[in-house]
Amino acid sequence: MSDWENIEALLYSGQPENMELALLLAKGEGKDLRPRFKQLQDCLAFYEEQFRALYSFPKLFDQIRAKGLQLSGLGLFELPDCLQALAPLAKEVNISRNKLRKFPPFLLHFQQAKTFNLAHNQLAQLPDHFWSLRQIKALHLEGNLLIRLPERIERLHLLEELSISFQRASSLPASLAQLQQLKGLFIQFDGLDRFPMVIFELRNLERLILQGKGLLILPQELGQLQKLHFLALREAPLLELPSSLALLPHLNTLHLVGLSRLGQLPEFICELPQLEALNLNDTPLNGLPKNLAGWQNLRALSLFGTGIQPHDEHQWQAKIQTAIGHLEDLIWDF
Repeated sequence: MSDWENIEALLYSGQPENMELALLLAKGEGKDLRPRFKQLQDCLAFYEEQFRALYSFPKLFDQIRAKGLQLSGLGLFELPDCLQALAPLAKEVNISRNKLRKFPPFLLHFQQAKTFNLAHNQLAQLPDHFWSLRQIKALHLEGNLLIRLPERIERLHLLEELSISFQRASSLPASLAQLQQLKGLFIQFDGLDRFPMVIFELRNLERLILQGKGLLILPQELGQLQKLHFLALREAPLLELPSSLALLPHLNTLHLVGLSRLGQLPEFICELPQLEALNLNDTPLNGLPKNLAGWQNLRALSLFGTGIQPHDEHQWQAKIQTAIGHLEDLIWDF
């Protein structure tokens, strides 16, 4: 390391004697670290106030190194600029579940952070420069006031996880297809006019969660997502499921939750060779498929709120257990 990097390492050791030494060494190099040291002192005071705990510098720095900037659920309307001083330490930024109306500009300096969790605030937009944080691998934006996802999302070419919901979006940007590292996608569809086919170009997706009243039809192209192993469809008025669902060779977890208009499961659901967990909660089913024995690997079946009402509960349960020999967890609410 260079002399200056050694001085910064002393400053960010969190040990008071090292920090004082850093101030002296920096002065000898003709640089003044006192403003940054003052910011760090302000950070310490902020943490003491918010968490009602006495933080020493070492304790604070150890927390930031281990867990990142963790300020979730504090009801904050704004963040103090002094937190910028922690940017070299944090690998994660979690400011979810606050009341932020504007993105704090100083967070653009957190260029080491791989995860940004901004969920459940009151953000209507993100600054243009945010999309230049190309190191981001996980981005959580759901529960805000966003009305669109900009084309500049393609700049986050390392992105592996994306969760987002919209107020009035009518489409997704075509540039989303450039994110071929994306493995996990959660999106709420309430305002979309039609299913965004760009999703099916994300051929490396492993986890897909689709939610909302805008999800009326699930296209047959679903079968193109050959690496999918987790699929959740939630609170959507789907009348039927595409037969291509049976073409997903690695699907081991399927959630069909709150599908208010789906009365019957298609028989091809039993053809999923790797299915281990099936959640049908709050979907008003009339019954289950006949070929239950097809679920050779099913371990967990949840039927809470489905409305299935057998004449003999014990006989029904025994039938299920017999048909699905390896079932370990059966949940229902007769």
